[in-house]
Amino acid sequence: MWGEEAPDGNVVPVYVYRLRKSLRLGECRDAVIRRDRYGYGLARGVAEVDAACLDDLDTRSGAAERAGELAEAVRLCGRALGLFRGEPLAGLPGPLAEAQRLRLTRRRAALAQRKAECELRLGRHAEAVAGLSSLALDEPLNEPVAATLMHALRRCGRRAEALAVFDRVRLRLADDLGVAPGEVLWQARRAALRGDGPATGRAGEYRPGTGRAGEGRA
Repeated sequence: MWGEEAPDGNVVPVYVYRLRKSLRLGECRDAVIRRDRYGYGLARGVAEVDAACLDDLDTRSGAAERAGELAEAVRLCGRALGLFRGEPLAGLPGPLAEAQRLRLTRRRAALAQRKAECELRLGRHAEAVAGLSSLALDEPLNEPVAATLMHALRRCGRRAEALAVFDRVRLRLADDLGVAPGEVLWQARRAALRGDGPATGRAGEYRPGTGRAGEGRA
């Protein structure tokens, strides 16, 4: 938790004591944090942990999407996204917290992308636009996200806005990475110009935290 600069003294029991007080479940006498020969840990069956719920909902939504149960996938993704309240682990210092914060942020982006793509395939274009617009702001160099947003905007009859998304991402790619848009964005642009496009919402394999499918962010 503290990285290479651990604090002086035996402070762990002090922190555990404070956590136990903060995590007390009403009048329940069962300790949420217990200690065994391996150290401290959360007691099973006593408290519900958002991270565990997130893993379960993520797995179930992915299975529903693969099975073609798109409405169920959208519902499960929505429940998973509802577990997030602002920045994950906000204010918690240390390399461990930072790594978990990055992992959870990427998980949230992937869930939002999956939800939007399923909504597009269900014909819920306006709902997809709402979710993708927010995601595109968080992932400004993610070309598959931008391309999916362009398809959603076009299907809502907002072709000019779809083309504006292309121009915005093209400039960001040039300024930040010194590269031109990839084929996934050009395809979305051509579809917007013609007023047509693919039958499904998936515009490319989405990889959270990347500028384009298969390339890392600088």
